[in-house]
Amino acid sequence: MRLIPKSAFGQTVMLIGVLLLINQIVSYISVTYYFIQPSYQQINSLLATQVKSVLANDLLVTNQETRDRYFQKTQVHVFDESVAKQNGLESAVYYGYISSQVSEQLSQLADVRISTTTQASDENCVPPPASEAH
Repeated sequence: MRLIPKSAFGQTVMLIGVLLLINQIVSYISVTYYFIQPSYQQINSLLATQVKSVLANDLLVTNQETRDRYFQKTQVHVFDESVAKQNGLESAVYYGYISSQVSEQLSQLADVRISTTTQASDENCVPPPASEAH
């Protein structure tokens, strides 16, 4: 069985096909490196900056009142683990690549989980018990 056709027409068609395949591969690599990768890097940087803000304000160990004030200023909810589980942490998808990038920027271990379900509004979030203090 021959891979290269004998006729000039067959060789021309094969040449065009190979060139189209090479074009598709180069296009895929270009889009990945010049469009998708910078977007990921920007999102990771923004996410790491937000986490640094939460850590700098000690919001993971403060009381709910402080977290509520932070939400009023930034529109970002900060939950402890039990409340986060009630709000969909378990159903969120873990992203290893993004987690490693954010961990590198934070210089500590971070798990990035993204939920594909959208909440209609902030009223859908289950608030922590009022008596809970951290």
